[in-house]
Amino acid sequence: MIQIRSETPQDIAAIHAVNAASFPQEDEANLVDELRKQGALTVSLVAEREGQIVGHIAFSPMTIEGADSHLKAVGLAPVAVLPNYQRQGIGIKLVTAGIDACRDLGFDLMFLLGHTEYYPRFGFVPAVPLGYQSI
Repeated sequence: MIQIRSETPQDIAAIHAVNAASFPQEDEANLVDELRKQGALTVSLVAEREGQIVGHIAFSPMTIEGADSHLKAVGLAPVAVLPNYQRQGIGIKLVTAGIDACRDLGFDLMFLLGHTEYYPRFGFVPAVPLGYQSI
């Protein structure tokens, strides 16, 4: 059974390992380490199965400029599941729990760069047609 919970200091090495194993390079693992070091992990959840960390998701604060500058925004990056545990619904559980946690914290907007086929099931839509762009 998969349990989704907030990360603890004891999870840090396993989180790095999950992110490193889930992507072709260690950029995502290093990003999470740097965000944590800077105190910029707004939400960091792990998926645990039988005492093993098998997945991770991170959210960090974003700044909106312009007319919507009053809105609280967060960015989702990355979401990772160990290769042997992919396609078992763990990513869906992580994203759903992460969205709920960010809503509970009062965030108005959430952004990500990701697969256009995967994320619409969670309510994500392209940001550019809505007037948002990265700088």
